[in-house]
Amino acid sequence: MNRSLKSATFLLRSALLSHSSKSFSADALVPEYSRGEIGCVFGIPDEHLRRKAEENKVESIKRDKAAIENFLQKTIEKHQAELARQKEHYTNALSAAKEAEALAEAQANTEARTELESRLREPDALLLAVTVNKL
Repeated sequence: MNRSLKSATFLLRSALLSHSSKSFSADALVPEYSRGEIGCVFGIPDEHLRRKAEENKVESIKRDKAAIENFLQKTIEKHQAELARQKEHYTNALSAAKEAEALAEAQANTEARTELESRLREPDALLLAVTVNKL
């Protein structure tokens, strides 16, 4: 019996030593995978990780695109408002200039008419004076 006890102890000891230190640590809780699953991270297949990475890239690009579109829309609206303000300013200035031009032209016409009328009266006055002197 002594011999069978020694044999059983030897078998138990060799079985314990054949297992790695993983068997007695927290790493033992991570399941072992077959050779085809070497690219796995914590049990997640490599294909799934690649797909998730691509989905994250797509979502990031979509968020960036939306942010850029929003920025561009706000910039366009800001510039359109500025252009509308400038257009209104210059339209008002043009209207004021046209009005001033019309007033200046009317005043010049009035002055010219007055001048012309006064010149036209002068010969009548001279003619009248000459006629009165002759009499």
